[in-house]
Amino acid sequence: MTKCYFCGGGLEPGTVTANEWRTGNLTLIENVPALVCEKCGESYLASETCEQIDRLMALPPAPRRTMEVPVYAFTERE
Repeated sequence: MTKCYFCGGGLEPGTVTANEWRTGNLTLIENVPALVCEKCGESYLASETCEQIDRLMALPPAPRRTMEVPVYAFTERE
């Protein structure tokens, strides 16, 4: 893959923070290798990278750090 599916921009190697929802819990995985669109920022992970994330989540190590995340409810403005 050399072009972004969404905007057609070029893809460059980079790293992203992946988010995984498992059993109602959010986990962030930093420094995940990906192809990142230089135009819109969309990221694409190789199947091998996804498999590695699955293995990591099956037997997760101790987290490097923990952070709080604010949660807001969306309401329509009148």
